[in-house]
Amino acid sequence: MPIQLQYTMKLVVVFLLFVLVVVGGTPLEKEGFLKLKSLPKYKEIGEKESPSTIPLAPPLPQIKAGYSFAVDISTPASVSNFQCLASNGYLAAFIRVYSPTGGGTVDMAGITSMQNAITNIGTEVYVAPQPSGFKQGYQQFDETYNAFKNRGLILKTIWLQVTSPLNWQTNQQLNINFITSFVQRALQYGVTPGIYTSFYDWQQITSSWTGLPSYGKVYLWYWNVLGQGVSGETSPDFSDFRSFGGMSVAHVKQFAQSENLCGLILNRNVYSATSKYVKAVSKQNKDEIQVGCVFSDC
Repeated sequence: MPIQLQYTMKLVVVFLLFVLVVVGGTPLEKEGFLKLKSLPKYKEIGEKESPSTIPLAPPLPQIKAGYSFAVDISTPASVSNFQCLASNGYLAAFIRVYSPTGGGTVDMAGITSMQNAITNIGTEVYVAPQPSGFKQGYQQFDETYNAFKNRGLILKTIWLQVTSPLNWQTNQQLNINFITSFVQRALQYGVTPGIYTSFYDWQQITSSWTGLPSYGKVYLWYWNVLGQGVSGETSPDFSDFRSFGGMSVAHVKQFAQSENLCGLILNRNVYSATSKYVKAVSKQNKDEIQVGCVFSDC
């Protein structure tokens, strides 16, 4: 066969393969594998968007036995925002209190939002860390813990966001070290740690590390959505959960992202109704405010 003809035929084959991938998708896409890929979680929901541009979240489904509902937010929220959420059937809010910007910094607006929430709705807090900076995991925990302590607030539970693999180190052992550092520090201070992640995120960031439960009690909050908005929602239950990273029990599931509700752009979550309804005031000291009591004893 002439060389010219061989070269032409190779080009035709390459072109046909390209068309098949673009039009039909790769085998992995057809199997739904790419749906597991992480959404850009470090574009914190609502930072640049206005609620008026986002469709309204649908009403909560009929209450299922054994389930309660929560939201998570990363932008400031007022007392009236939380009153509205409570009136719509939400029992808890997960609020960002640490941001990855500037090498990692306490989100004081988030702490203020948390204080606005405590008389109306259950409060949990999460840390969106900076794992690629110069601060270790324990240092970012310490900054958060001390910010609460300085305001007379007692942390009982804290959640660490482990999402968006591109924002983490390419060396997965360094990522494991960061997570371990954070978790061990929390346990040292008597604070129960939780991890917010997904099967895919955990696989990419830690190489499916299974050693976390060996350090003690660690809660799991996983996300599974098909995209942002109502059309990307998955079922508001745990039917899609599969164990990973040595964690066989999920405590919270995020089933919807970037929705408009009560003047906020937020994500929606479901958790077990066997968890305690939050009591923000300590039994030992009525002036002591405890945060993170949905799953931990207060």
